[in-house]
Amino acid sequence: MVDHGELELNCLDQELYDLATPASNGEGDSGVDDMNIDPSLLEDLHTEHQLQPKSLASVVTDALEKFSEVEDSEILNVDVADEIPAIRVDPDTVPDITQSKLLKIPDLCAQCYSYYDAYSHPKATMESHLERAKHLAHALLRHYFPSSQGFIVEPTSLLPTSKYGWSMETLPAEQIGHQKGKTPKRKSNPEPSVDPTYHLIPADLITGFVVKKRYIETDPEDNSETEIAIPHTYLAIMIDTLATKPTWQTNPCQRGDIMSYHLGHLSQIEKGTAILIVGNMVEFYRFNLKNEKHQYMSRLVQKDWSLPMDESHLALVNQGFMHVVQAHVVYQDGFVGEGATRWNTGELKVLDE
Repeated sequence: MVDHGELELNCLDQELYDLATPASNGEGDSGVDDMNIDPSLLEDLHTEHQLQPKSLASVVTDALEKFSEVEDSEILNVDVADEIPAIRVDPDTVPDITQSKLLKIPDLCAQCYSYYDAYSHPKATMESHLERAKHLAHALLRHYFPSSQGFIVEPTSLLPTSKYGWSMETLPAEQIGHQKGKTPKRKSNPEPSVDPTYHLIPADLITGFVVKKRYIETDPEDNSETEIAIPHTYLAIMIDTLATKPTWQTNPCQRGDIMSYHLGHLSQIEKGTAILIVGNMVEFYRFNLKNEKHQYMSRLVQKDWSLPMDESHLALVNQGFMHVVQAHVVYQDGFVGEGATRWNTGELKVLDE
């Protein structure tokens, strides 16, 4: 039992608590409604501490709330962050795909489940979700893109496209299907909306990683060789509760398009793939700079392209990652970058071959 007399409460809080705490009658503690406090005692306290008159109920409530706060933080020493399992695999030691499959790495699987489950925790913050997402994404990328095959994983802010956050147009309520089990979709000929609405993911909840691959570049003048690293693909992170996700419009602008500028302009990629972690879901995209409709991002596959990262879907998540990592990347100058494989060649490709 905790000795309340040893708590370091200030004088007023202690006196109010003494007044508000009912004596035990041997049959259990009485509730607040059973308290019988002499109002004159409260008046004496008001005078002594120069307080403004307050109702008996508000004084008692304030005293008990204050005591409860001290009890939680100082006696029980509860750390809210500790209530959410902090499972983090060291990216430098996680086995890559040449050494093990995802489903055979218990710690990495547990980190996926922990990240997914944290979204249902009542005290989790968006900032803590972001930190967990960064740790998980880094570990997953190191697993799927082996350093022995020349891949390098680096953080990126996704600027300038993330500078003001990322907005997605939302569908009006009358255009959303409400039947259970049905995927919300637009009507065939919807009436134009005068005032479209948008869902914004703030800039401070967006980040990402770039996966680069090392190559050998040969100087045509003296045949000297230089090792360089060029972008191969991107993974973006958007933290959101997904409460409004059923209303998010996907055409003409995919949420994955937050990576289009980096793939097409900065990295000079013509065709490739990309990954997006949004909330506790992961999505897989195909990038095509020469798409006739100028919709550069599209679903990597028609089915199972947007998946929750829980235990029942992790096998499909693994398949999505393997689709991405094994895909070749076609650059705008015609060079083709090979994807990752489950076996090592031990050599870096010459860039100008």
